[in-house]
Amino acid sequence: MQHLYLGSNNIGDELTMAIARGLKGNLSLMSIDLSQNAISNAGVEALSLVLQGNTLNLDLSCNRLDYLREDSVIDSTVFRRDQTPIHHSTVI
Repeated sequence: MQHLYLGSNNIGDELTMAIARGLKGNLSLMSIDLSQNAISNAGVEALSLVLQGNTLNLDLSCNRLDYLREDSVIDSTVFRRDQTPIHHSTVI
């Protein structure tokens, strides 16, 4: 699997954590779209731990992200309170 599109599904943190467990060890992903899913920082942290080391396009726009801890494993990712769309490449 190279692309995973799950935008606009109201997934939330619990299901994001389940998705993260299912993606463990997947190195072929090129993009993940989790936009508009009511995901908070807790869900993103779980996802980032599993995908650590992957380089991929990650869309987390329009979720419930209001900050990112300085020690987070997500690097060079921009999170904005206004929830404007973010499309970028990042190393996780």
